[in-house]
Amino acid sequence: VLPVPNRTVLAPATTSELCSMLEWTMTQTHPCVIRYPRYLETKSECSTEPIFIPGKWQTVRNGDDITLVASGTAVMTAVKAAEILDTHGISTKVVNASCIRPVDAEFFSKQSKPWFTVEEHMLTGGMGAYFTSLAIQKQWKTPSGCFGIGEMFLQHGEHNMLMKDAGQTPEQICDHIVEILKRENGYA
Repeated sequence: VLPVPNRTVLAPATTSELCSMLEWTMTQTHPCVIRYPRYLETKSECSTEPIFIPGKWQTVRNGDDITLVASGTAVMTAVKAAEILDTHGISTKVVNASCIRPVDAEFFSKQSKPWFTVEEHMLTGGMGAYFTSLAIQKQWKTPSGCFGIGEMFLQHGEHNMLMKDAGQTPEQICDHIVEILKRENGYA
């Protein structure tokens, strides 16, 4: 989906965001893709309900040390990981990248602290790979890490069990971030 030129790619975090996206796409004349799973949260667990604005990302949790940029249902995972990171003394901002393409160029141009991507998608050809490539091309700060589904086949089963098998629980993401920050920046 991402390699196709001039295509908008969206990923809602909640059903209300999906409804906003559907309404918006009906007014567009160019191709739009909405990536969403079989289930979506009907109500956001974020402090404020994500508001869909094409090409603009929404901060759903403030923090000063690092940023987690998440899409779709991974936004809730990122919020939970941020809460765990707080216990390690790492203040974490969470951003809902509901519009994967076009990206929020303002976010990239202002990013100076470590940041990570979180998605429930294959890493190969996914959001994190796309953002990393774009950041390199534009000479923006690249992510310190990308969290998603690695080179593996996921079995059918209960969602939380599958995410654990893929290393995508909030606790697993937190553990990896702490290790990366220790190695690269002397945090924690």
